[in-house]
Amino acid sequence: MAAKSDKAEIIRRVSKIVELLLDGFSRADILQNAAKMWGVAERTTDTYIASANERIKKQAEKTEEEIFSLVRLRLENLFKKAIVANDRHLARLLLRDMAKLYALDKLDRAKFGPIDSTTIKVEFVN
Repeated sequence: MAAKSDKAEIIRRVSKIVELLLDGFSRADILQNAAKMWGVAERTTDTYIASANERIKKQAEKTEEEIFSLVRLRLENLFKKAIVANDRHLARLLLRDMAKLYALDKLDRAKFGPIDSTTIKVEFVN
């Protein structure tokens, strides 16, 4: 009989099973991998799979606000990286995506008056 795993090891194992589930592995595949990697029985692996499914479910229960905030922050972070890398094309694409996120592409532009032909000069600093 194998020695009982500590909490940290169980957390690592469940994390690995989360990864396998998200990669599309079947229960049979996970049972086989767990037996090879950790030498555990089917019943123990089923317990790990149940914990992994719970963790996935909790992660998927994010609210609309949380998802919106996460997407917004990721876009802003990518935008900053594009600016630093002087990648104007990517920066423009990210701005377009941010405008869509904020539904700016749906605004009635007539409410804001005419757009003049003033040129805005933007300099990228390394």
